[in-house]
Amino acid sequence: MKRLRAEAKKEKDDKSNRNIKLTKKRKKKKNLLKFYQDFKTKILANEAEFGFTSRTVIEGVEIHEPDFEEQVINKIKEQSK
Repeated sequence: MKRLRAEAKKEKDDKSNRNIKLTKKRKKKKNLLKFYQDFKTKILANEAEFGFTSRTVIEGVEIHEPDFEEQVINKIKEQSK
């Protein structure tokens, strides 16, 4: 009986949760520039799709500024000191 329960539990654990969307996340700090570039393109694509201009501010920097990524990374580096 224990073996059957263990097998059933293993099958249940192996199935992925369909309610959770799997996204690609960059975990290294080296890739902050690439992360914020992707984030900016994602937000701008969403705005273009719905024809709406939002005001998204991260670390006090608005996403529509031309050097958004560099400013955010500089703010993060200043805070970590």
